[in-house]
Amino acid sequence: MASYIRGNIIRWTTTPYDVDGVAVVPSAVTLSVIYRYKTATSNRPITRDQVEIDMTPDAGSTWVAEWDSSVAIPGSVNWTIHSTGPSSADKGSFDLT
Repeated sequence: MASYIRGNIIRWTTTPYDVDGVAVVPSAVTLSVIYRYKTATSNRPITRDQVEIDMTPDAGSTWVAEWDSSVAIPGSVNWTIHSTGPSSADKGSFDLT
């Protein structure tokens, strides 16, 4: 599993493919990041949040997005990437130290 240092900007790049493995250019690509953070309340000091980031097209059929990890506490971070028109998906996780 990959590991990143908390406080850094984490960058995703993706190239969506169709079911035949051919790179496609979708109409939209979204990155969802699920992470833990501390709250100011004492009854739930640690909770989960999810942020959705619109990815932007880069060269060719590659899309990019960045997330500032300083909002999270150390631990496991999960992510998914979904595209529409045509549809594709990817997912993963990493440790934030």
